[in-house]
Amino acid sequence: MILYGANYLECIRSNLANSASNRVAVAFWGDGAIKSLGIEHPENYEIICNLTMGGTNPKEIKRLIEQGYSVRHSPRLHAKVFRFDNAAVVGSANASANGLNFEGLELGGWSELGYLITEPQQLQKLDIWLDNEFSAALNIDKADLKVAAKRHFDGRSQRPPVLQEQKFKNLLDAVIAGTEEFVDRPIYLTCDTTNLGSRGRAVQQTVKSPSGKFSLASKAFAA
Repeated sequence: MILYGANYLECIRSNLANSASNRVAVAFWGDGAIKSLGIEHPENYEIICNLTMGGTNPKEIKRLIEQGYSVRHSPRLHAKVFRFDNAAVVGSANASANGLNFEGLELGGWSELGYLITEPQQLQKLDIWLDNEFSAALNIDKADLKVAAKRHFDGRSQRPPVLQEQKFKNLLDAVIAGTEEFVDRPIYLTCDTTNLGSRGRAVQQTVKSPSGKFSLASKAFAA
């Protein structure tokens, strides 16, 4: 059965909720994946992810570990597999994030495709692959999470923009309209105050912070 759109996520959520044994081999995990997938009951899960490529938010993995889930990582993993009691889903979708380092609302508009497997023979073949992957997976410690945090931030800071098709009059409009686009990016702003006229000097006094530096609208730059 081909899965796409809302049916893709709903199929995964419903099967996870109704299975006593879930093996999840999904490379990249983003912020909010646990809630998005409806993951509950640690005793029902075995999970492996990829912490080395920068596509996984280690905060989400840390939450899983702290809640008692069995989570390991594999530097080679790039698959996206959800194995339930009597079925499995294999497809393109990561756990709320992907290799392009998008998270949250940034994922909107991406076309994902999956396949629901129910044939016993195919499930047996998939189980062999999963057994090998879980056997080779590594335990996760604090050092792994620390390294993963840097790689995730580096990847997030270099992700391609998602506002390309939208037109804005200026940078400030873009910031207000798409706050998440600016999260985790090393953005630097300068303000040239040389040769100001009388009106410019008056505006300068209204935006000058107590430290003597200029501050921009806090609402717009909450990211």
